[in-house]
Amino acid sequence: MNNKTDLAIVIPAFDPDDRLLKLVDELIEVGFDKFIIVNDGSGPQSKEIFCTLAAKPQCRILEHAANLGKGRALKTGFTYFLENFKDCIGAVTADAAGQHSVLDVERIGEKLQEHPNNLIIGSRKCWSREEIVSKKRLLNWFFRYAFYFFTGIKVMDTQTGLRGIPASFMPVLVKTKGEKFDYEMNMLLECKQRQIRIEEIFIEIAYISKNRFSHFKNLRDVLQILIMFLSFISTSLFSFGIDLGLFVLFSLRFHIVPATIFARIISSFVNYLVNRKVVFRNQVQMQHTLIKYYSLALVVMLISAFSVWGLHELAGGGKVGIKIFVDAVLFVISYHFQREWVFKNRSRKKRP
Repeated sequence: MNNKTDLAIVIPAFDPDDRLLKLVDELIEVGFDKFIIVNDGSGPQSKEIFCTLAAKPQCRILEHAANLGKGRALKTGFTYFLENFKDCIGAVTADAAGQHSVLDVERIGEKLQEHPNNLIIGSRKCWSREEIVSKKRLLNWFFRYAFYFFTGIKVMDTQTGLRGIPASFMPVLVKTKGEKFDYEMNMLLECKQRQIRIEEIFIEIAYISKNRFSHFKNLRDVLQILIMFLSFISTSLFSFGIDLGLFVLFSLRFHIVPATIFARIISSFVNYLVNRKVVFRNQVQMQHTLIKYYSLALVVMLISAFSVWGLHELAGGGKVGIKIFVDAVLFVISYHFQREWVFKNRSRKKRP
């Protein structure tokens, strides 16, 4: 990549050390000339670092009076980019702790220049011997597969901080929810919602002893991600509660099959409305998704009704418990069909 003047480097920094200076100097040496560095409420021990950076003509230092989190720092950087670098095609984000090599930053920038409408992420594919058995790798493995299960987005590394961000995507990102580590996950969700292609480049990571300068990946951030995942199923659980309550009520007067059908008709419409607007934020006209939704609901309802009836006959009782088990299995299946078929937004014009 010879010409780097159409790219900016955005670095959120909290209590950085000399590694940040080394990274910036090396990036300047290879031709990058626009740096947006966000001081996210660092302590006085980092003052000299930021003063040294501010003296460089290529660097713009933005200040947060208090530590607001990595997500907020990135949004501050993107806002500045949109206001001051209107001729640039995008920005590469990197961490301040020295994990990312100059070569990998260049590779992300080059790929963004080739595909200026795509989100480019630097994914860790290979791990050091120490990382293979570490909690960090296990957590990354868990998040990767949990993220794919709930969203349908398959990437090797959901937590990477090295990314190529298109300028056209930034107006969305400055309004995206998330102030801390969860923001990077939400960025991927926005890609799914807006049909923005995600491209991966496998990178190497220079791990720091005990990673004591990586302040953004703490327990609070992990809990926020888990809460984000739970939000995907909360509306379905709410509808399931309505369905179960109505089933219990109707089964007092009707056979199991019609009781299931009556309960499902009411609860499914509630579930449809909430899923369309809240969970999947679907923009397709209602009549298109409604037909698909009730086609799926009909199949699931019949499977549920006859499965509950059949198992109830075999067990000789326990119809409520049987229904909970059957519908829990069908919930997982239904979720995937809703995400990938019913509420999937129509593809936009294919991006380069």
